[in-house]
Amino acid sequence: LSEHLNDVVAIAWAANGAFVVTGSLDNTLAIWDAQSWKLLRKLEGHTNDVTCLSISPEGDRIASGGADGLVRVWNAADGKQLSQREFGRDIRDVAFASDGARLAVAKEHPVLDLIPVNDEQAAPYSLRGHSAAIASVAFLPAGDQMLSASRDGSVKLWFTPSALTGPTPLPPGTTIQELHLADREHRYLAIASTLGTCGVFDTQKGQVVARIDNLGKTGLGGRLWGFTHDAAHLMFTGEDNRPKMLSLAGGKSVELKLKGAPFYPGFPNKQANVAIASTSGEIEIYDVATGNLVQSIPAAEPGTHNLPIFSPDDSKVVTVTLDKSESDITMFDGASTKRVWAAKYPAEASDAVFSEQGERVYVSGAVGVAVYDAANGTDITSQFHFPTMPLGAIAVSPGGARIVAELQDSELLVMDGATGHELMRIDRGTRSTEPLDHTGLFFNGDGKALRVVSNERLGLKTWDELRAFVWKNENFPG
Repeated sequence: LSEHLNDVVAIAWAANGAFVVTGSLDNTLAIWDAQSWKLLRKLEGHTNDVTCLSISPEGDRIASGGADGLVRVWNAADGKQLSQREFGRDIRDVAFASDGARLAVAKEHPVLDLIPVNDEQAAPYSLRGHSAAIASVAFLPAGDQMLSASRDGSVKLWFTPSALTGPTPLPPGTTIQELHLADREHRYLAIASTLGTCGVFDTQKGQVVARIDNLGKTGLGGRLWGFTHDAAHLMFTGEDNRPKMLSLAGGKSVELKLKGAPFYPGFPNKQANVAIASTSGEIEIYDVATGNLVQSIPAAEPGTHNLPIFSPDDSKVVTVTLDKSESDITMFDGASTKRVWAAKYPAEASDAVFSEQGERVYVSGAVGVAVYDAANGTDITSQFHFPTMPLGAIAVSPGGARIVAELQDSELLVMDGATGHELMRIDRGTRSTEPLDHTGLFFNGDGKALRVVSNERLGLKTWDELRAFVWKNENFPG
């Protein structure tokens, strides 16, 4: 194959085996018949070296990148250019996603760009993480995972959005106040702005499904509290600090007639209810569709900050006081509301979670992790070797093999679920001298990815800067 006038530096074979494409330092691409090896056509347009190319999975389009800083998309059937995009730097690699609708672009820069193939006007989704120029990029043959290799000596795994077009939850440039993701499949994304508005985005369909226009501006009481287990409702409070439930199906909200001001909510795993700890000292459980009070649990003294959590089958409710030097851990029967047992955490607690099967309760706080037998409240922490240090939010992986908690310096502490020994620390890449806002840690269904939700981390970011972050799962080993 000798039609090129200079070095051939890129080559790709179409998935159907019908043709081969080559790219050369003579600024051109060539398409060859894979049976006869005859030249079918040349693609001319680059004004400098062609450095990389990729063929779409369907074989209908070809993407090429060059030293002219341009990425061009061509029609494979007739060789005509369909679109081009200027990046201003040498293009090092391009790769089509498995759906053929997205294209990853690696350039002479640490930022990796993801662009919709059919919309050359859409702004790229910029994925940040490398500290040096990216040399190569590749998609998993099926799915939304992507690998990038960089001159910083690292290879990174990315979880990329399946939809890059359509409306966005907030206008470009909007400053983010809070962010919440629904369920383990991340079906919905709720983003609140400092302007007092919130958009709820369907991550599978790429559509805005609901909005809240009266959330309240920064510092005036409005905030998001989270989704119900079935991702059908979103709890929020407005400037009046009254809790409301937004229906994602109908877009309407109902107010919960709470006896006191809300502290923390707890969401059952199976029922369409929400439990809210309030200044009344009671855990009030409401029907999220009607806003009606279902039952109350007299959990603590009025004014005490309590966190309610439900057992996996919703048959038990545990409350943890978060504002005492020695925290109360109390289990109640979900049906009768009678107290089953009470225990103590020997310091101020931060968070609590049930194990997947409901046989244990894990509590994190100022002296590390404590573990209680869910049947009788016995403290079984001595059976483990947990590090003794202040910890924030806590999560236990499905099956219990890993326990993760947040350290005060923003690192994530990973512990062995069987022994409690420290296994590793994950640096989240941020540091703060301010106290952390309430942070959530959530494993996905197979326990291989960890979702981190921290309001404090998002306060100075805009929607433009967060587009890549919104879609990124933390790569969590094991």
